Amino acid sequence: MTNLFSETVLLIGGSGVVGRRAARALRKLQPELPIVIAGRDVQKAASVAAETGGPTTSLAADLGRDDLGLPLDASFGAVAVFVKDVGMRSLRYAQEKGIPYVAFSDFSFDIAPAIGLFVHQPKRAPLLMLGHVVGGTATLAALHFAKELREVWSIEITGVAGSDDTGGPAAQADFVRYAQGGHGALVLRDGDWIWLKDAASARAIVDSHGKERIAHALPLLDVVSLAAVTKARSLRVDLTIRSPDEQKCATEVIIELKGSGQNGSASTIRVTLADNDVHARMSACGAALALERLLGRRGGSPVAPGLYHPETILDPSASLERLVELGVRVDVARSEEPPMKIGVIGSGNIGGTLTRRLRALGHEVFVANSRGPASLEALARETGAPVVVDAGNYYPRHRDGRIDAIEQGRTESRWVSDLLRRPVVKAYNNVWADDLLRRGRPRGAGDRFALPIASDDATAKAKVMALTNALGFDAVDAGGIDDSWRQQPGTPVYTANLDVAGTLKALADARRERLAELSGTPASPGSWTEPR
Repeated sequence: MTNLFSETVLLIGGSGVVGRRAARALRKLQPELPIVIAGRDVQKAASVAAETGGPTTSLAADLGRDDLGLPLDASFGAVAVFVKDVGMRSLRYAQEKGIPYVAFSDFSFDIAPAIGLFVHQPKRAPLLMLGHVVGGTATLAALHFAKELREVWSIEITGVAGSDDTGGPAAQADFVRYAQGGHGALVLRDGDWIWLKDAASARAIVDSHGKERIAHALPLLDVVSLAAVTKARSLRVDLTIRSPDEQKCATEVIIELKGSGQNGSASTIRVTLADNDVHARMSACGAALALERLLGRRGGSPVAPGLYHPETILDPSASLERLVELGVRVDVARSEEPPMKIGVIGSGNIGGTLTRRLRALGHEVFVANSRGPASLEALARETGAPVVVDAGNYYPRHRDGRIDAIEQGRTESRWVSDLLRRPVVKAYNNVWADDLLRRGRPRGAGDRFALPIASDDATAKAKVMALTNALGFDAVDAGGIDDSWRQQPGTPVYTANLDVAGTLKALADARRERLAELSGTPASPGSWTEPR
């Protein structure tokens, strides 16, 4: 056979659900670009080639052979693989030819072979890691809208697909590999990279129609792309499936960015990418945008050898415009909430943790590190905070000394409230500081636990309950400040990390008697190592 055009794009698995849509999108973007549809089923490949139109041909390909079963005199400008190449022969082929390669089917847990091949021949060919949700289009959209924020705190991406949208054999094989391998999903939570599995990977989301659904995290590469660019402290990608009686063959991808706006306010930007086709079409659009860029047909010269993610070769804003040209709908909703001043009364560990976490949500936090009256009065005088949280506990023998009013039955937070001459909210005193820092979970997660919140000020209580949910915990109304003894040390709810039902039961089961070791003596205080 005669040599093919040097710019010809080889789509291995091009007759599959994503591949054939990628061919259509590429044809729409680049009407004169030569495309070859390659696969094991030659007749199917030929049919897709005819359907694509323009200079599109077909070939047989075999990923089990080092030469991929391709003609020896064939010449290609780029290779994209829409099936899992377990032997990585297609990447070796691209490196041998020195042409761009798009790795489309790699989860975050199975990129090592591709990275290994690249490390040993880094100047041989451009390697695009495109194991992102919907072909990197969600990451590019997120980066476009992230420019509106002065600082990005978190990004959550959720795909909503129809129950009939199971993909083709290649997509189904990917998810079988994921399920059978026992792999988790990589997420970034409060600055820490962790793997989530089973119930821990779940969270509740609200779709564009206002319906709440349970979604599960996926091990996709968007989280590492977005972490590198935005420095967000929390990132995850999830998928949820509609019930069989809902709309078929429709896809939406919800992107929620939270951070500080240019004026310092706490801002939320919610972006919905929507399409009436299965999710494979948006993925195909992402692959098509990447291929035309790798070839230098748009956005600059051909991409030099190197290791790339989509955001390193594609301009997010220009890519979003191209997505709209390809028929993807983009809806945006923005909201702002002024940051709050919050006073925190508590021990150093709890106070420091709350400061770190609440400031990450854009709030201004002031901490009193002592239970002494001077410190508390200074807190009230200097902060002007509309919300004061008492996260402390009374430890007379260890630190605080004997306080007669508390020993005689006044609740700890009532004593604090009387001293400040203003309402306080009792919260975060029944949880370890490390759990408060690391155990927050998205709403709906199977291992999310609840924290009791008590106050006489209904408005302040509601604000702290909202903050608690934002920190990743369910909030339980624990009554007024005189009920706050139910969550102090020695009670069933203390450091128990229970769900909502368990927390309510533990509060109800509490008994008012103060344990002897938590009561002061004439010799109090001693120290943590030698209490008196």
